[in-house]
Amino acid sequence: MKTINFGEHLTIDGYKGDLEKLNNKKLVEEALNELPEILKMKKLSEPQVYFASENDKKDPGGWSGFVIISESHISIHTFPRRGFVSADVYSCKNGMDREIIKKYFMEKFGLKKIEEHFILRGTEYPKINIYQKIMKKRLRVLFISGELIAGDLAYRLKKEGCDVKMYIEEKPLKSCFDGMVEKTTNWKKKLGWVGKDGLIVFDDVGYGMEQKKLREKGYLAVGGGFDGDKLELNRVYGQEILKLYGVIDGNFKTQNFTVDSAIKYVKKNKGEWVIKQNDHNTALNYIGSFDDGSDVISILENYKSNFGGLCSVSLQKRVRGVEIAIGRFFNGNDWVGPSVINFEHKHLNNDDIGPLGGETGTLMWYEEDENNKLFKKTLNKIKPHLKNNNYVGYIDINCIVNKDIVFPLEITSRFGSSTIETQSELQISLWKDFLFSLAKKEKYKLNYKKEYGICVALTVPPFPYRTKDRNIINSGVNVIFKKEISEKDMSHVHFENIKKIKNTYLTEGDLGYVLYITGSGKTIEKARNKVYEIIDKIIIPKMFYRTDIGLRFFKKDQKLLKNWGWI
Repeated sequence: MKTINFGEHLTIDGYKGDLEKLNNKKLVEEALNELPEILKMKKLSEPQVYFASENDKKDPGGWSGFVIISESHISIHTFPRRGFVSADVYSCKNGMDREIIKKYFMEKFGLKKIEEHFILRGTEYPKINIYQKIMKKRLRVLFISGELIAGDLAYRLKKEGCDVKMYIEEKPLKSCFDGMVEKTTNWKKKLGWVGKDGLIVFDDVGYGMEQKKLREKGYLAVGGGFDGDKLELNRVYGQEILKLYGVIDGNFKTQNFTVDSAIKYVKKNKGEWVIKQNDHNTALNYIGSFDDGSDVISILENYKSNFGGLCSVSLQKRVRGVEIAIGRFFNGNDWVGPSVINFEHKHLNNDDIGPLGGETGTLMWYEEDENNKLFKKTLNKIKPHLKNNNYVGYIDINCIVNKDIVFPLEITSRFGSSTIETQSELQISLWKDFLFSLAKKEKYKLNYKKEYGICVALTVPPFPYRTKDRNIINSGVNVIFKKEISEKDMSHVHFENIKKIKNTYLTEGDLGYVLYITGSGKTIEKARNKVYEIIDKIIIPKMFYRTDIGLRFFKKDQKLLKNWGWI
């Protein structure tokens, strides 16, 4: 059998180094970032650097750092009080430039002397494979996003070991997740790469026809479907389907208007009305409070002056009760996993004050009771429709309920923000296994925490609006994680409008959604405490967030919903 040497291993021991440099964590991190680039090696992870305390007479303490590279690894250990550094560079590539490495260490840590040892590793390494058994390959995931509804999911799939390529359609958001997930500028050209044994994930509406065509060709796609787009983007159609399957009665309906015709309608039909848009941008939504509809007319007049009288809006008659949503995953044939009960927080400020701004936070739990009243009266009734239209993905109906009646407000036929982040908090099963089984239309037993989940959005200007004014957009600003934040804490941090340059996270894009922070607990109080303890360890200039996520349910809605039999 022909053999070759596997690689080269250089060990360096440096003496009489600079005390300040050897005691500088940032310098050690820089070295672990810069050396792979200098040596043309590829990092597989970000450097990890830790302080090791004094543990005996020989070891007075110092910094220890390590980075995994595709060729092997680089490690550095400093002993500042001894002026000493011990490092090794191990690579499966031959031809290591030892002089460049020695010179780098001399200058980086101010060393006066270096002792080196060079070893050829694996001198009897087989030149060819000696076992032909096929190893299971990494799951390839093509992640297609409109405006990063579930961008963090792509990052988590990568962390789970998937080979991920990400496409972002909206131009102002294209550089989000730079340095975190590999990008593509044309997802259709990557279909050959992902193949029919890989997974295609769509995180937004608007791609339904594409999903339909891909599934017909044998690709595995998750995200919804062509009819799913209509259910969300055309509120009237969505309400017609709900009415057809007995979810809604004729006394509650959504109507589409132009702004001009909406003004005329409200003048003729006085009352409290809710203005909505036929998309998931809620910045222009408004909930009326005046019996004569004058406040709604005033808002519509404002929209007319800014967007024109032909701008499209929807109107719903305002109803009173508790707002609650029920969602679940569907695999084209049947439900998968338990239903999801969640409570959206849409207003900008505490106590539901201020403009509606998408999701500022969520309270959620997984409901395993198949006979849950809300599920049976709403989502489960449209199961035949989802099956007939080969829907594959997550679907949610947001409702207002009172003692006797459920009023379905809207259907969300995609991953939800910040629903998906809270699901990541509660799920124990890996996303890659769950979504792959979903796409293959298989049954899957989802493992999850039987706890409450809380999610809080950390936002910056221009949220909750969008603008091109660079004086308002808070992009390119450092996101600072305090030194006391732990690796465990970071698992509860979900990224959105953000990118990474070396070890620095920066805000990016024009939406203002930077991070979501999640926590879970047997009680709402415990879940809340976990979230806000982590938030206290994060600094983002101009950051704002709500401090009351989950309190409305805890103080008021929970008792009402239990008395009415909805939960």
